[in-house]
Amino acid sequence: MMVLDTEFTHIVAETLRSRYPDGSFFIADSGDIKTDSISVFDGSRFSPCDCEFENGETPIWDLRATSTRHNVETSTIIHRNVRMHILNLPILYLPYLAHPDWSVRRRSGFLVPSFVVNSDLGLTAFIPYYQVIDDTRDIEFTPYRYQHHGNALKTRYRQYWDNSELNAAIYTASVETYKKNRELVAAVDANYAARIGNGWNVNMRVNRASQDTFMRRYKFDSSTSLKSEVVAEKLDTERYYRVEASDIQGLSSSDTSETDPTVLPHVFYEKIGPGLRETQTVKTEISAIQVDNDEGHDMSRWTGNVEMSDRIDTGGIITEVKTGIIGSYYSVQKKPAGATTKTDDMDRVTPQASIGWRAPVSLAGSSRSMVLEPRLQFAYIGGKDRSADIPNRDSADYRIDEANLFLLNRYQGYDYLRPGSRADMGVSAVANDALVGDVTGFVGASYRLSGKPSSGLTVNDDDNLSDIVASLGINPDMPFQINWSGRLAS
Repeated sequence: MMVLDTEFTHIVAETLRSRYPDGSFFIADSGDIKTDSISVFDGSRFSPCDCEFENGETPIWDLRATSTRHNVETSTIIHRNVRMHILNLPILYLPYLAHPDWSVRRRSGFLVPSFVVNSDLGLTAFIPYYQVIDDTRDIEFTPYRYQHHGNALKTRYRQYWDNSELNAAIYTASVETYKKNRELVAAVDANYAARIGNGWNVNMRVNRASQDTFMRRYKFDSSTSLKSEVVAEKLDTERYYRVEASDIQGLSSSDTSETDPTVLPHVFYEKIGPGLRETQTVKTEISAIQVDNDEGHDMSRWTGNVEMSDRIDTGGIITEVKTGIIGSYYSVQKKPAGATTKTDDMDRVTPQASIGWRAPVSLAGSSRSMVLEPRLQFAYIGGKDRSADIPNRDSADYRIDEANLFLLNRYQGYDYLRPGSRADMGVSAVANDALVGDVTGFVGASYRLSGKPSSGLTVNDDDNLSDIVASLGINPDMPFQINWSGRLAS
């Protein structure tokens, strides 16, 4: 039953049910709703579960109260005799619960408490307290109580200015560690970002811990290393600038000060602009870096890279031509005892060129369409092979895949450049089917024509033919997707 006044500002209803856009629902046995003052709901029930409660489906959890009062003037909702049910079983009771309504952006007070149980820490209980300082600042305190393992406090502070912001978290604790029954530990993760000058973005982060394991063990941060850095970037239509300094703290048992890398500094500049022809593009890169303690290496590198690409369309066949040259100068000051590379000043000049063809073919039927694109490329890398002399610090994780198969410098770094020639080939497909949906796929490989074998191409690095790289993606008109990618031994 529902009774409305003549101006629709007062509603009296029985058995009130509401469902929100996110699927959550609110039920009340009765409601006395006054749109400009106070609304009262008796026998209220709320759950975020998107379930068919009208048909008897039980939500995973819900909150029930004998009465719920919404004060429009103070933007506050007050619940009395609140019970929390999990699978219809009452597990928690609060005689009184108040919180701001949906119109309030921020308000000081306690946030939702949490209780976690695991085999290592036992029962963990924590309840955050949020404090609004003013329109641009707030702070949040979260005390943690670990069963038989001690206590911790996470303090988060945020402040915003017109063109910058600060977000800092400080962790302090007296907890059990693998060294002591109770150890005083601390960590900081502070981020500052600013927009300065003519389009520059500056980001600074301080991320350090006083002890190796407590951040992971007590579920604050699962990282095995912490990176502190200062980065300044600028991006415009044709140019990109980046200046970076960083220091990494390793948290693994094998990490020492000799293996925690420090970059001071790394300067990078890139420009992409038109060439002599309308279809030409010229890319220029300049970089300089000093890195210390990178797995025992101390080294400096200065690099210049120029690459020109052109595209010619003739009768459905697309011809792509790329030429380039990479010049690098190295100063290696230190290396690990077992390394075979040199500690010396070294230079290297690497010319590169490739020519490739693509021939897209379109197929269509009554309920499906497809575009097949076979592709072939011949590439040449010249210069002296110095891979045995120069430490490979920026391409060590290289593995051939769909994304780098047809790149001129597919190692995407400067340290590892293997002279020789190769043929790259592959076929990509994009299809749409009324039943299956959107389908994408790729299969390809690379064949070494000359030069020494490159690492990262096959399980057996002596093979001329690389592993076969393939991928498949299916996106049907359903709430799921299927994606697969892998390498098949040649």
